[in-house]
Amino acid sequence: MIAEIVQERYENRYATLREIGEKFGVTRQYVHKVLKQNEVPTLRLKKDRFSICLICDDRIMDSMAKVHQGKCHGEYYYKIVRCDNCFAKWHMKRSVLISKIKRKDRHGYCSRSCYIKHRFYN
Repeated sequence: MIAEIVQERYENRYATLREIGEKFGVTRQYVHKVLKQNEVPTLRLKKDRFSICLICDDRIMDSMAKVHQGKCHGEYYYKIVRCDNCFAKWHMKRSVLISKIKRKDRHGYCSRSCYIKHRFYN
């Protein structure tokens, strides 16, 4: 059983001593003692902290952000929409667009005057 515990540590470097102990039905203190006697490192390796950008699918190292700063940030948080009256393009915040969809508001206008023209004079 001692050789199996040592083998498990080498095969699964990210496992905690508690996880190894649960696999063999022993305590983490016993696993620590066995590893120390066989001169095997007891500390587990830490997993890299990163996330995947939702726009370009690249890694974002040392961060749990959704997207990269710069171009990816602009693409994710600002969407291009068209005015229903004059068909002009502009950027709308993603959160505003989501709230419009939730309240079933189908129209978007670039200004108050376009809203009035389209709603009351068409």
